[in-house]
Amino acid sequence: MNGEQESGEILRAIGSLEEAVEKLSADMEKICDFKDELLATRQEFRDYKESRRDLPDQIISLTSRIEHQEREAKDLRSLAEATSEEVKLFKIWANKLSGIQIAIGALTFIAVAVILPIALWWLGVR
Repeated sequence: MNGEQESGEILRAIGSLEEAVEKLSADMEKICDFKDELLATRQEFRDYKESRRDLPDQIISLTSRIEHQEREAKDLRSLAEATSEEVKLFKIWANKLSGIQIAIGALTFIAVAVILPIALWWLGVR
């Protein structure tokens, strides 16, 4: 080989190296952009995970409150049923007392209307 051929080959090799370096540089930019996106996504995930860190405790707390409210509702139902039974008993007694009151009123009427005139007649009061 002569000097010109060698120098042409060297220039071609340098040109091809420059193209490879430019391509490598572009690829590196893409890789760096991807890395930046990946780091941003990782940070978003960490932020999301951190914001949800207390979620299991909140779920347990909510479950506990629901169970407590269910117990209270059950107690209130029991109290309402017991109160309903008491109201039924009060109504029965009120009806009985009303009957007794009517009977006392009738007896009083009989006493005043029938027995009093007989007693007065017997005592001689006219």
